[in-house]
Amino acid sequence: MIKLLLFIILPFLLSGSAVTTTNTISDSSGSVVTAQQQKPTTDNNIANSTNNDGIVIFNNTFSIDDQMQANVVIYDGDEPVDVIYKSLHPHGNFATRRQVFEEVKSLGIPNTKEYAQLFSQQILLDDDDSFSSVFTCHDDGSEPIDVIYNFAKENAIERYFPQLGSTLLPQLCELVKCNRLRPIIWANEISSAEDGQPLGVLEILQYVEPVDAVDAFVQNVSVDVVDAVFRNNILQVVCETLECSRSTPLVFRMLVKDEEGKNILDSIDIYEGEEVIDAVDRFIQTSEMSLDEVTLKNYMLQEACKDEYRVKCTKNVGVAEDGSPIFSNNTMQL
Repeated sequence: MIKLLLFIILPFLLSGSAVTTTNTISDSSGSVVTAQQQKPTTDNNIANSTNNDGIVIFNNTFSIDDQMQANVVIYDGDEPVDVIYKSLHPHGNFATRRQVFEEVKSLGIPNTKEYAQLFSQQILLDDDDSFSSVFTCHDDGSEPIDVIYNFAKENAIERYFPQLGSTLLPQLCELVKCNRLRPIIWANEISSAEDGQPLGVLEILQYVEPVDAVDAFVQNVSVDVVDAVFRNNILQVVCETLECSRSTPLVFRMLVKDEEGKNILDSIDIYEGEEVIDAVDRFIQTSEMSLDEVTLKNYMLQEACKDEYRVKCTKNVGVAEDGSPIFSNNTMQL
């Protein structure tokens, strides 16, 4: 059981005034940000609305993708990252906020921290009174589910990760965009075995079989064929840390849905180098569904063999009386 003592820290929103000059910024995500900049002002009305001396040291209105506008006003004594987050959070992504901050820094505006602290919460465990720690989340581009997972891992409370995730994630996803619900549990830079050149970062998500993630990575960097030796070398390193239940990757999966096509009942999985018919037979033997076996085998041969999914298609079966397609889009309805 987890006790959560909540205290959330959010930046304060500050308002500004008119604009005079225009600059254009393009962030890495492709969003176009137009900045309209005003020189500092000492307007008495602004001074009365703040707790500082009222001197505006940065005032830009940003037009994001020519659709939304947001005003960023920084007063003397403000923390820039806090103001930028509060002003741009409803409109842009982290890359946009980061680029605005880099512009602010380039102008020599004082700052004491790189990232806004968005969330802070004391974590207590009912069955472990000795554990007490503060969980924090910053606007640094991290995926919220990874922040939660890393907190659990660093504090050796991985067994509480599901509870922490279900409790904290809904709150964090209101503050920053959540793109995943599963954390990265292994990540490392992979280099070429031939010349040592970096090939990219291999990331493995929770509940993904390591060999499947490694195989997908190798496919992306190997243009023509999958380098099995290279893949096995990577897998050997990964399996020193993660639990690996197989060394052959899954290369084709057909989801099996109910008659209404709403609920996934099971899947037909085919592994690299496996005969399609053998995989279908394995599914039939373990399934409790009522199936037209001949039609199912014919369909799977048609689907799994047509696009070179690295499976074997040397075995065959008879043709069903009704040869019309009954399945589509890698999803079968029963």
